[in-house]
Amino acid sequence: MLHSNKSIHQKTLADWLGIIGGITCAVHCLVFPILVIYLSWLSNLHVMLEYTFIGIALLAVFFAGKTMTKPLRKWLWLSFLLFSIATLLHEISPMLKYLSFVGSAGLIICHSQNLFQRKKAPVLAKASS
Repeated sequence: MLHSNKSIHQKTLADWLGIIGGITCAVHCLVFPILVIYLSWLSNLHVMLEYTFIGIALLAVFFAGKTMTKPLRKWLWLSFLLFSIATLLHEISPMLKYLSFVGSAGLIICHSQNLFQRKKAPVLAKASS
């Protein structure tokens, strides 16, 4: 089955959005709290960025998940749920902050794996014909 270049580009874009979003979120979680200590007015922005990262992750998971194998899709959604819940509730327990890192890493790994499988699939299809 042939796919248009636009369709392939959109599927790849969702994975790249997920990977870049996850990495940006991890950097934000490591650096931003230090900035808030010195610039207290950033604390409101910090909360808005957390919601933004959850929204970006949801879009990336939704669109990339459509093209994934079922086991990978399951891990992608589990990673998203872990990331989202831990991010929303991290004020309750400091441990949840670390779980949000685990969820973010899971998202990055799943999106990377999907890109790898998609890139590998045309090569395998050519080899079998």
